[in-house]
Amino acid sequence: MNEQTLTLDLRVLASWPKKVLLEAIDTAIPAEAIRQALQAADAGGQRQRLLPGRVCVLQILAMCLWPTVCMRDCLRNLIEGCRPGLGRLDGELPVKSAICAARKRLGVRPLSLLFKLIVRPLASAKTKGAFYKSMRLVAFDGTTLNTPDTEDNDSAFGRPGSDRGRAAFPKVRVVSLIEVATRVTLDFAAMPYRCGEHTIVVRLLRSLQRDMLVLWDRGFHSYKFWRRIQATGAQVLARVQADLIFTPVERLRDGSFLAYLYPTPFSRKKKRHGILVRIIEYTINDPQRLGHRQKHRLITSLLDAKRYPAKELICLYHERWEIEIGYDEIKVHQNQNRPVLRSKTPWGVMQEIHGIMLVHFALCHLRHQAALISDIDPDQISFVHTVRVVQRAIPAFQRAPARLLPLMHEQMLREIAEEILPDRRVRYYPRVVKRKMSNFALKRDKHKHIKQPSQPFHQVILMVK
Repeated sequence: MNEQTLTLDLRVLASWPKKVLLEAIDTAIPAEAIRQALQAADAGGQRQRLLPGRVCVLQILAMCLWPTVCMRDCLRNLIEGCRPGLGRLDGELPVKSAICAARKRLGVRPLSLLFKLIVRPLASAKTKGAFYKSMRLVAFDGTTLNTPDTEDNDSAFGRPGSDRGRAAFPKVRVVSLIEVATRVTLDFAAMPYRCGEHTIVVRLLRSLQRDMLVLWDRGFHSYKFWRRIQATGAQVLARVQADLIFTPVERLRDGSFLAYLYPTPFSRKKKRHGILVRIIEYTINDPQRLGHRQKHRLITSLLDAKRYPAKELICLYHERWEIEIGYDEIKVHQNQNRPVLRSKTPWGVMQEIHGIMLVHFALCHLRHQAALISDIDPDQISFVHTVRVVQRAIPAFQRAPARLLPLMHEQMLREIAEEILPDRRVRYYPRVVKRKMSNFALKRDKHKHIKQPSQPFHQVILMVK
């Protein structure tokens, strides 16, 4: 190989980080937004690195799109389409330790800023099932994510305990605000497991708007939280505990009634600081359904029974389950049912969670675009199919000439819309698990940090005579 050829090859190898793009999801996560987030976080860097900040962001997104693939293979997936012009790069790819160092150098803030820059409500007037009486449907709920069992994660996040011992993994508690129709996570907060959902959800009030109708489960109900929601201008439809006391002040034609919500029993006795609300009580007349003959109670700030009939609100409340399906998309299908996250450090866990949410936003964005083209409800399109289409599209977009990308994007959306889910069956399942106990002994502290063998196996064999 002559000197001119060697110089050319080195230039090509040095240029590959500039060619790494995620053009298949560029409409959801634009390259310009990544640049702005890095600049705002002062994470662009001055040195010319093999893994600059932009490539590291894309690497994190790739590892959340291919959760079961090792870090170097995620990077290979990113540059797969660039290979025809770059030759063989296997020997030139950064090693695992270099990728980890680049992630640590990047930190969490650029991804947090990127999330704030790009994530927004997607539903428009054309989106089916997105609004009720011109109010955008959104929902609050929480979940937990398992992290690797390391001392750092245990110290930072903690884990639940019981009379049978501590949980197997440290956990992060995540509370999200989603747009019901598209299942986009509009905002989220991830905190240690010991933090309750009531504490975390207050952080999400910053994302509420006056045109929103908020749905939440009975676990979030409190007088203080209701007041805070009221201050944002958003409306509320929520479930509330059946044993709370509400004294009717006016019976409405549809069977609901108006009452006052008080902060304490003493305030109720003195009739002070009450908030006028509407209570809807109902039961289920079907022996095959959970909750048959039990009293269920909803509370809402929508006081006009003529404009907002009780039966409509009862049916509407069950749209809250879309957030449970959204968590299922993230934890089971996008993360491919992996029991724990990848990252073994607290900062890595937070960085990975932001990457997961960004990728989920991109997938929901593409699914919503596909639904608009096909004039269908976004939740009719298979999320699993969307993931697979995008995974195939990323290298294909990188191989194609720039002039073909708009056509390829339209074809990708049409392919996403091809996999239509069947109508949901009328069914329910009890909240039980198959395996509650285990025949194995419980892992305790004495089983950790045990001394490892000092000799190879073949040296410790002793024949019995």
